[in-house]
Amino acid sequence: MTALEQAEAARTKVLAERAVWRAEFGDTLRLAAPMALTQLGQISMMTTDLMLLGRLGDKVVAAAALAHTLLFVSFTLGMGFMQAVAPLAAQAFGARQPRMVRRALRVGLWASLILGVPLTLGQFWG
Repeated sequence: MTALEQAEAARTKVLAERAVWRAEFGDTLRLAAPMALTQLGQISMMTTDLMLLGRLGDKVVAAAALAHTLLFVSFTLGMGFMQAVAPLAAQAFGARQPRMVRRALRVGLWASLILGVPLTLGQFWG
Protein backbone atom coordinates (compact mmCIF):
# COMPACT_ATOMS: atom_id res chain seq x y z
CA MET A 1 0.00 0.00 0.00
CA THR A 2 1.45 3.31 -1.01
CA ALA A 3 1.52 6.44 1.08
CA LEU A 4 -1.21 7.96 -1.09
CA GLU A 5 -3.48 4.96 -0.54
CA GLN A 6 -2.81 5.07 3.21
CA ALA A 7 -3.66 8.77 3.33
CA GLU A 8 -6.87 8.15 1.37
CA ALA A 9 -7.84 5.28 3.72
CA ALA A 10 -7.21 7.48 6.77
CA ARG A 11 -9.29 10.29 5.23
CA THR A 12 -12.15 7.89 4.50
CA LYS A 13 -12.02 6.62 8.09
CA VAL A 14 -12.14 10.16 9.50
CA LEU A 15 -15.11 11.05 7.27
CA ALA A 16 -16.94 7.90 8.38
CA GLU A 17 -16.31 8.73 12.04
CA ARG A 18 -17.60 12.26 11.50
CA ALA A 19 -20.77 10.89 9.92
CA VAL A 20 -21.32 8.63 12.93
CA TRP A 21 -20.78 11.54 15.33
CA ARG A 22 -23.19 13.75 13.38
CA ALA A 23 -25.85 11.04 13.39
CA GLU A 24 -25.43 10.42 17.13
CA PHE A 25 -25.49 14.14 17.88
CA GLY A 26 -28.67 14.56 15.86
CA ASP A 27 -30.36 11.65 17.63
CA THR A 28 -29.32 12.99 21.03
CA LEU A 29 -30.58 16.45 20.15
CA ARG A 30 -33.95 15.05 19.05
CA LEU A 31 -34.28 13.28 22.39
CA ALA A 32 -33.04 16.16 24.52
CA ALA A 33 -34.88 19.07 22.88
CA PRO A 34 -38.34 18.32 24.35
CA MET A 35 -36.88 17.85 27.83
CA ALA A 36 -34.88 21.07 27.56
CA LEU A 37 -37.96 22.99 26.42
CA THR A 38 -39.99 21.53 29.29
CA GLN A 39 -37.31 22.58 31.77
CA LEU A 40 -37.22 26.06 30.24
CA GLY A 41 -41.00 26.32 30.60
CA GLN A 42 -40.87 25.29 34.24
CA ILE A 43 -38.14 27.80 35.01
CA SER A 44 -40.12 30.57 33.31
CA MET A 45 -43.21 29.68 35.34
CA MET A 46 -41.22 29.76 38.59
CA THR A 47 -39.67 33.09 37.60
CA THR A 48 -43.08 34.56 36.83
CA ASP A 49 -44.46 33.26 40.14
CA LEU A 50 -41.56 34.79 42.02
CA MET A 51 -42.01 38.13 40.24
CA LEU A 52 -45.69 38.22 41.20
CA LEU A 53 -45.09 37.10 44.79
CA GLY A 54 -42.17 39.47 45.22
CA ARG A 55 -44.53 42.42 44.92
CA LEU A 56 -46.43 41.18 47.97
CA GLY A 57 -43.41 41.14 50.28
CA ASP A 58 -40.60 39.04 51.61
CA LYS A 59 -42.78 37.02 53.99
CA VAL A 60 -44.96 35.88 51.10
CA VAL A 61 -41.89 34.79 49.13
CA ALA A 62 -40.58 32.89 52.17
CA ALA A 63 -43.95 31.18 52.67
CA ALA A 64 -44.06 30.20 49.00
CA ALA A 65 -40.53 28.77 49.23
CA LEU A 66 -41.49 26.71 52.28
CA ALA A 67 -44.67 25.48 50.60
CA HIS A 68 -42.71 24.56 47.48
CA THR A 69 -40.25 22.56 49.59
CA LEU A 70 -43.06 20.56 51.18
CA LEU A 71 -44.70 20.02 47.80
CA PHE A 72 -41.42 18.92 46.24
CA VAL A 73 -40.69 16.39 48.99
CA SER A 74 -44.09 14.74 48.71
CA PHE A 75 -43.98 14.89 44.91
CA THR A 76 -40.61 13.16 44.69
CA LEU A 77 -41.61 10.61 47.31
CA GLY A 78 -44.69 9.71 45.31
CA MET A 79 -42.80 9.62 42.03
CA GLY A 80 -40.08 7.46 43.53
CA PHE A 81 -42.54 4.72 44.37
CA MET A 82 -44.24 4.95 40.99
CA GLN A 83 -40.97 4.64 39.05
CA ALA A 84 -41.11 0.88 39.61
CA VAL A 85 -44.29 0.49 37.56
CA ALA A 86 -42.83 1.35 34.13
CA PRO A 87 -40.02 -1.25 34.10
CA LEU A 88 -42.31 -3.96 35.45
CA ALA A 89 -44.95 -3.26 32.83
CA ALA A 90 -42.34 -2.95 30.06
CA GLN A 91 -40.73 -6.24 31.01
CA ALA A 92 -44.08 -8.01 31.00
CA PHE A 93 -44.97 -6.37 27.68
CA GLY A 94 -41.67 -7.51 26.18
CA ALA A 95 -42.28 -11.04 27.45
CA ARG A 96 -45.72 -10.92 25.78
CA GLN A 97 -47.56 -11.41 29.07
CA PRO A 98 -50.55 -9.05 28.91
CA ARG A 99 -51.89 -10.36 32.20
CA MET A 100 -48.72 -9.26 33.99
CA VAL A 101 -48.86 -5.86 32.24
CA ARG A 102 -52.37 -5.34 33.57
CA ARG A 103 -51.30 -6.54 37.00
CA ALA A 104 -48.32 -4.15 37.16
CA LEU A 105 -50.47 -1.22 36.08
CA ARG A 106 -53.29 -2.13 38.46
CA VAL A 107 -50.92 -2.48 41.42
CA GLY A 108 -49.30 0.83 40.45
CA LEU A 109 -52.65 2.59 40.33
CA TRP A 110 -53.67 1.21 43.72
CA ALA A 111 -50.30 2.11 45.22
CA SER A 112 -50.58 5.64 43.84
CA LEU A 113 -54.05 5.98 45.32
CA ILE A 114 -52.99 4.64 48.72
CA LEU A 115 -49.88 6.82 48.75
CA GLY A 116 -51.42 9.84 47.04
CA VAL A 117 -54.32 10.45 49.40
CA PRO A 118 -52.19 10.95 52.55
CA LEU A 119 -49.62 12.99 50.64
CA THR A 120 -52.33 15.24 49.22
CA LEU A 121 -53.99 15.67 52.60
CA GLY A 122 -50.59 16.45 54.09
CA GLN A 123 -50.08 19.16 51.49
CA PHE A 124 -53.47 20.72 52.15
CA TRP A 125 -53.14 20.76 55.92
CA GLY A 126 -49.34 20.62 56.28
